[in-house]
Amino acid sequence: MKQKPGKEKMIVVQDGSGLEKKITKKTLVVQVDTIEKAVPAFGKWSSENRVFCVVVHEEKPLAEIELSEELKIIPLALFLKEGGAPKTVIEKSREFREANITLYLPAHNPENFTLLQILASLDVACGVYLENEAKPVNWDSMNDLMYYAAYSPANHARVEPFDYAVSNYDPQEYLCFTTPWFENPRRFFYMDENENIALSRKKMEEGDFVATGISSFDSLDDNEKYKEHLTMWTNQFIDNQRCASCPAWRVCGGAFVSICESNPNYFQFFNDLLEAAEQNRVKQEQDTEWRL
Repeated sequence: MKQKPGKEKMIVVQDGSGLEKKITKKTLVVQVDTIEKAVPAFGKWSSENRVFCVVVHEEKPLAEIELSEELKIIPLALFLKEGGAPKTVIEKSREFREANITLYLPAHNPENFTLLQILASLDVACGVYLENEAKPVNWDSMNDLMYYAAYSPANHARVEPFDYAVSNYDPQEYLCFTTPWFENPRRFFYMDENENIALSRKKMEEGDFVATGISSFDSLDDNEKYKEHLTMWTNQFIDNQRCASCPAWRVCGGAFVSICESNPNYFQFFNDLLEAAEQNRVKQEQDTEWRL
């Protein structure tokens, strides 16, 4: 089975790293640690590059987020620790809807699943993310949100990562479920202030690099360490690990194998996600309605 090919390669940088003086003519994902830094960062980094998105890792709850007119214009991915007062969040939904933004809440808080469904029903693009694999997740609640995102007949905004998984599913390939979280070794390359390149935020924090130097970015496809990483998934089949016999591997890719081994509801979630993706694919193939 092939791995789903990547699209445009992007460099993920941290604002304040000083790399804006060195990187040119690239597509970037710029990370900031507060919403107030997003607009200045977008302007600074887009002078010599294309900024695909500004990713904000915000400590304040969603209910306390204020969007200026400048913030509504730039592309934002806002990763929050908590939602805050639901009533306040709902009152701010129009403000969020007017912006070019996707709101993410962590999966370890069960209350977030309800809030995300409300946001999506109010046409606010949103998503759930795993803040820490060690924190427990209610996979039944995760599954309920996936069902809403994939099957609800009512109009609603996209809910990630379910929308991405269902829309990009191909039975002959496997997709990277974590792509909406900017974790995909074929698309996102994390670079620190010393120009070290890692394939995820976690690997960067661990000092696990595949290359060093801005100039090496364009030749990564020929980098042996990088190529080795892209084929590591084959070991799951060579060693006959649990993933080798799991049909849902096509939409999971063994992303969280440690959780799968300890929680059967995780396994059920990805099987149900696979079924939703299959049904969407069949529906698309059977859609013969003519249109201009």
